Amino acid sequence: MRENSIGKTLNVIGTLTIGIGILGSLILSASLDMDSPIIFIGGSVASFISGMTFIGFGEIISLLQKNADKQDKIIDLLEQKTNDSSTPKSVLQDIESNLPEM
Repeated sequence: MRENSIGKTLNVIGTLTIGIGILGSLILSASLDMDSPIIFIGGSVASFISGMTFIGFGEIISLLQKNADKQDKIIDLLEQKTNDSSTPKSVLQDIESNLPEM
């Protein structure tokens, strides 16, 4: 199975977005010396949503890569089966030849 570097990169970007966003909002709220934690909460929520979007897209790309790999394996198996077996002469022979495999 091939590893998709774009999906991995998007996961890293999402994780960094969440971490840096929470850290930045904490620093900003502490430097403003406000009693209200609205800046910290708002910044944390916004960075979490943005980061999870990146992580979600990275996961979609990884799953699509796994799907493409499995489709390639299926195509290879079908080509091998087509090349290995002789073509049946009738529909009945085709059914009988596939019965033991079911």
